[in-house]
Amino acid sequence: MTTILLIRHASNDYLGRALAGRLPAVHLNEQGLREAQALAQWLSPWPIQAVYCSPLERARETAQPLAEVFGIPVRVEEALIEYGFGDWTGMSMEELERLTDWRNLKNSRSCIRPPGGEHIIETQCRLIKIFEVIQKGYPEGVVAVVTHADHIRTALAFYLGFSVDLMSRIEVSPASVTVLQLDSSTPRVLTVNQTSQGLDFLV
Repeated sequence: MTTILLIRHASNDYLGRALAGRLPAVHLNEQGLREAQALAQWLSPWPIQAVYCSPLERARETAQPLAEVFGIPVRVEEALIEYGFGDWTGMSMEELERLTDWRNLKNSRSCIRPPGGEHIIETQCRLIKIFEVIQKGYPEGVVAVVTHADHIRTALAFYLGFSVDLMSRIEVSPASVTVLQLDSSTPRVLTVNQTSQGLDFLV
């Protein structure tokens, strides 16, 4: 059985303000750097054998402290890159809220493709394919995968069998961990959106 620790990247200055998407040079801010270090220490008891991550800087900077704890390299995987928001990339939340398709996106992911962007099912398919590669490579292992919030939501939609139209109902906090176990028969979701602060992030 393969255990996958699905980790959202830590905090950056775009969170809650603008849509970073696939913009280059979006780095962790001071809070994010602290979160990444806390995450690495929190997960240090796990027997992690590999650390995969999105090619974007905020994911790589979250993955690096974790990899250092285990003395292993970060494996950058293009399939883990952020969902393709296309022409919406870089827009502020205020600008996005003026767009009907953006407002409808939360409840109609399967019906809306951002202009010049990616359909959410395409995101889901490339994510599940890399999970299959990881499962074959580490059939009895524990693997950390540092990626983005929508990837974690689409993975949960796939393995729990619900529509991607409902995925925005799932909170995925910065530097949070969602744990999947994959075998040849029944996948299991062990926990969702856990952070090193426990439930403190809700206060």
